[in-house]
Amino acid sequence: VKRQQINNITISENNSANELSRQIVAKRAQWVEGYWIFYDCIITDYENGKIKGQPQIYKEKDILLDEKPRDIQRANLQPDLMSYWQLKKYIRRLKSSGFKANKELVTFYNKIAFPLANFIIIFFAVPFTLTRERNENIFLGVAMSIGISFSYWGFNAVCLSLGKIGILHPLLAAWLTNIVFTLVGIGLIESLKK
Repeated sequence: VKRQQINNITISENNSANELSRQIVAKRAQWVEGYWIFYDCIITDYENGKIKGQPQIYKEKDILLDEKPRDIQRANLQPDLMSYWQLKKYIRRLKSSGFKANKELVTFYNKIAFPLANFIIIFFAVPFTLTRERNENIFLGVAMSIGISFSYWGFNAVCLSLGKIGILHPLLAAWLTNIVFTLVGIGLIESLKK
C-alpha cells in the first residue's frame, strides 16, 4: 500500500450469466493519479467459455479500475476483524461481483448474535441456581457454570462451521445456538414451576 503497487495480478471479469468474459494478467501494476498502469499485461476476451480473438499483449497499459490502493488494503482484512459496517460493505461487493459470501454472512450475523450469549447463558443457568440450597457445594455450581459456557461455545462453533460450508443458512447458523439455549432455559424454568 505504501508503494501503491500490486505484483502478480490476475483479474477475471464475468458477464451477467456469471461466465468469464475477460481476464487481465500482469506482472505488476502501479497506481498513478487515479488509475492503474499495468506492466507486462495480457488481456484475453472470452465468449461462451472460449477465447475470443487473439490475446492483447502490452508492455504498459493504463487500466481504469474501481479499486484503489486503500480498497485493496481493506480486502486483506479478515472478516472477523472487520467492523459491522466494513463487513456489510465487503459482503455487498462480494455479492455484486458474483461470489458467494456464506463465510462472511455467518460472521456478519454472528456479530449481532454472539454478544447476547452472556444474557442467554445467565438465563439458562437460573434454573440451576434456584434448585440449589445455600449450603450446598459452591464448587459444583461453579463447575456447572463453566460446563454450560463450554457447551454454548462448542455448540455455537459447530453451528457457525455448518453455516460457513453452506449446510445451514448463514442467519440460522449465527442464531441457532441462542435459540436452542433460550428454549432449553425456558423449558427448565417451566419444569421448576411444576
